[in-house]
Amino acid sequence: MSVFCRALLPTLVLATILFTTWVAAVYGGDDSRRASRLRVKALIATSTLVLILLLRGAYEKDERPPMAIYRGDISTFRVDGPRQWLGGWAFPIGGLILSPGVTAHLDPFEAQELRERMETVIEEIIRKWVADHNLQALPPVPQQIDRTTADPIAKAKIAAWIAQQQAATAAPNDRPDKIDESVERSSTTGAPLAPSQEDLGTLYVPPEPSNNTTL
Repeated sequence: MSVFCRALLPTLVLATILFTTWVAAVYGGDDSRRASRLRVKALIATSTLVLILLLRGAYEKDERPPMAIYRGDISTFRVDGPRQWLGGWAFPIGGLILSPGVTAHLDPFEAQELRERMETVIEEIIRKWVADHNLQALPPVPQQIDRTTADPIAKAKIAAWIAQQQAATAAPNDRPDKIDESVERSSTTGAPLAPSQEDLGTLYVPPEPSNNTTL
């Protein structure tokens, strides 16, 4: 049981006794049987609440609040809090690495060093993406996105990409011997890339609703 729960337990017990006594006195009146029933109901309700709090505290006794979680395809690195401030320096209390065959706890300095490395790599990759796609030349947009407009476009791109994937993985008798060089492909996997917004009109056309009715 955590230190917090041990300190809170006497207070909860006393509050339960006082609450049940108050309920019986206020709502029971002079009817002793009714007062007893109310006392039992109030005792059951408050005891249930106390039990839930105690079980939750016992379950979370060894859990540290995460400050950040970095996930790869398989591995995970968690930075554990609470944050420790000492002499103007801030440190995590520790860290956790989960990887195939590895479950390792890190001390504050190891967790801080690995976190700095992760953030450095993330920053470099984001900036490279911005430069490669010339995003700085685009006008800034609000962080909030209009889903009514953006979601259909995104779904159309996914549908077009799936169509390309199916065409690329078709049976040998169903596809030409020569790969279509007009389809832009990944430099690493060779798979077709997601179509651009300009290509959507030729790759995917949503069906128009029909006004004809059949009797």
